[in-house]
Amino acid sequence: MMDLSKKRTSVESLILLLLTLIICKIIYECRFLPWVHQYLSTLTALLLIYIPFSYMWWRRLALDFIERDFKSMIRSLEIGIIFSVIIFPIFLLANNLYQELFLASLYRGWYYPEIVQFSVYQIFLIAIPEEFFFRGYIQSQLNRIFPPNFSLFGLRWGWSIPLTALIFAFSHTFITFQWWHFSIFFPGLVFGVLREKTGGLIAPIFFHTLSNVIVQGIGYMYRS
Repeated sequence: MMDLSKKRTSVESLILLLLTLIICKIIYECRFLPWVHQYLSTLTALLLIYIPFSYMWWRRLALDFIERDFKSMIRSLEIGIIFSVIIFPIFLLANNLYQELFLASLYRGWYYPEIVQFSVYQIFLIAIPEEFFFRGYIQSQLNRIFPPNFSLFGLRWGWSIPLTALIFAFSHTFITFQWWHFSIFFPGLVFGVLREKTGGLIAPIFFHTLSNVIVQGIGYMYRS
């Protein structure tokens, strides 16, 4: 039986998740309005931070998923870079095979217009708010409901990582359906591991940003 504290956390977390997604969905559906269209990303980003922050302030929950000092920030960034160096070359090689074998697309060389502007946009309006909401708030709440119960590779594992990744992927589909949204689950797992490994959000924010920048770049650098 789930104790009363965990039950309350479960119910309140579900309500807050649904409330946030519904508000984001309403804003997205109102994008035909000029001012909503102009500030759509900004409004969504603010909601993903303001709603969970307000709840945590109300419940007096500590923001214990944010790095507290410069040393921990550097350590988190280093781990994010290490994961990137290991994972992204494998992903790029696999993508190249996929492009050539299944899409008949060829790499046409480095071409990435406005990469700086796109990267800044991804950091502040996508990665930071999404990681704050999903890996910060949601994953922390799931850790309270389903405490990690075994260790592997020096990391405490539990249901919070896959469940958060699943919610993360579903949330994208809830806002706007795309057939490939199921694949968001897999980088979501990496974001979750990085959050548990470092105890903070810098590593998942870094990896999240780089993931989106690379995927966007692939669209420019391959042509049929």
